[in-house]
Amino acid sequence: MTRWVGVVVVLLALGGVVAWQVNAALGLDVRDVDVPVEELTAAPRRAVVEPPVITAVLVPDEPRLRVAAEAVADAVAGRGAERPAVRTGAASGSVLRVRVHDVGGAEAYRIDRDGDGLTVTGSMAGAAAGLYAVADRIRAGAAVVADGRVVAPRLGLRLTDLGGVGLPDDPARFADGTDYSLNSDVVGDAILPGAPYVDRAAVRRIAGQFREHVEHSLAMGYNAVVVPGFLEYVTFGGLGVYPDGDPHPARARAMVDAFAPVWRYADDLGMRVYLSTDMLALSPPLRAHLERTVGGLDTEDERLWRVYQAGLAELFDRMSFVDGMMVRIGEGGAAYRLPGWDYTSEIAVTTPAAVRAMLRAFLDVAHDADREIIFRTWSVGIGAVGDLHTSRAAYEEVLGGLRDDRLVVSTKYSLGDFYSHLPLNDTLLVGEHRRIVEFQSRREFEGLGALPNDLGVLHQLALRRFLAGNPRVEGVWTWAQGGGPLLAGPRTLTPRLGFWQLYDLNTYVTGRLAWDPDLDPAAATADWTHRTFSHDPDTVAAICAAMALSPTWSPTGSTSDRTRTGPCARSGSNRRR
Repeated sequence: MTRWVGVVVVLLALGGVVAWQVNAALGLDVRDVDVPVEELTAAPRRAVVEPPVITAVLVPDEPRLRVAAEAVADAVAGRGAERPAVRTGAASGSVLRVRVHDVGGAEAYRIDRDGDGLTVTGSMAGAAAGLYAVADRIRAGAAVVADGRVVAPRLGLRLTDLGGVGLPDDPARFADGTDYSLNSDVVGDAILPGAPYVDRAAVRRIAGQFREHVEHSLAMGYNAVVVPGFLEYVTFGGLGVYPDGDPHPARARAMVDAFAPVWRYADDLGMRVYLSTDMLALSPPLRAHLERTVGGLDTEDERLWRVYQAGLAELFDRMSFVDGMMVRIGEGGAAYRLPGWDYTSEIAVTTPAAVRAMLRAFLDVAHDADREIIFRTWSVGIGAVGDLHTSRAAYEEVLGGLRDDRLVVSTKYSLGDFYSHLPLNDTLLVGEHRRIVEFQSRREFEGLGALPNDLGVLHQLALRRFLAGNPRVEGVWTWAQGGGPLLAGPRTLTPRLGFWQLYDLNTYVTGRLAWDPDLDPAAATADWTHRTFSHDPDTVAAICAAMALSPTWSPTGSTSDRTRTGPCARSGSNRRR
């Protein structure tokens, strides 16, 4: 008996040592955490306010203001009134006038009564924001407050992704439910295997979708958009990356000629444009060039990054409207490849020294070109870089001391992937860097937009926590469509087709919270319901009640583990493994 006890003790000890070593190697730990508790309620019924009488909207002859004024006119017409004319000259009657004058901030605006009409005053960006606010209030059946108060956003950088722009809409690709490609390139339909390399008819289709998405996003309070792309626009001229006769440079020039005017539309309307890429981004000739000149893919070697520096400088020069580059190092490989293209990505930036070498190289270009680099901390792996997303110690080891006003660090709000039952990501409370918070509207682990899923309270809890704990938080990045396999789930492409409104709610509320984190999320959900479905009080009340019940559902139809209290909800565990 004593011998068996000894054997058990030895085995337990060995198991403990192995578990300790595995945990240390993989960065696993068990610790007490605070999981956000949400109190979801439906907003009380409110009377629908008749839209203000507007016979004309007078704006300066500037594209961004005219598009914003058209949004007001559309909102008035959508409420059943006669559509006001949008003019640049004089008009009489109940006129909405725009006065371009700084009232205290880049996007600040003021709305005043002006006789029988209204006046919106602000800088070019502020006046446009004021017009979109008027349009939103009209669509929401709410009063347009014209008390002269200056309104400005709490967060100055409010990014969105591309929504459903460029994504295939073939029903058969969705019907099988087996397409788990993670490729997010939106230009695939326009790619030709040979010269002229780009299908111009497909470019026009993508351009139309992009214009619609940009205008939709501006109307919800966003001021920046992230567009996938880097290597396909770069020739590396003069470096000998592509030998004579190689088609890559001609293809890159054709891509710039075709798509630069498409993406520039956002800039024309006052939105910032950021391109995004995984690192390392590679093509077969580029890989061969690095092996020949650097000796391989040593991402701690400055010589490797000088090649990418040249490509980034070329990109900023050829697309002068682009405001910066967003970089991810934590994912890559075959699942992200666009079929028919030989551009690929590889997870190769895996040490703190490599991250710092990459960022220093890119930041040098950003300073020279007056641009920004957004670095995403998302990572899943081993070691400091692999634990960067969830470990404050790893964050400090990788990025500590790397302070640069051109660097913005972007991090998911949750301590892990986008699961609602996880704690808030406390790495957003540390560091000396400018920070933005990532949110996902079409939740890839919670039904892919097929189920009611009102995340407004959760997103407010996160924003208020980070803003209270870190004065360097200055923005959000809301994924209107992105995340996970884009062709899985129901065929919904915002704002193109399907029942995309279910997750557009989260994009709308998060955009408004970025302006005012103290906004009542239930009231914002009610506004969205008025805008999207009906002004009938019974219909609005029913939809708001359904959205307040959304935490009780899960993709399997059982009660959710999400730690969100509300009608019929239950609490989940507050420990993380």
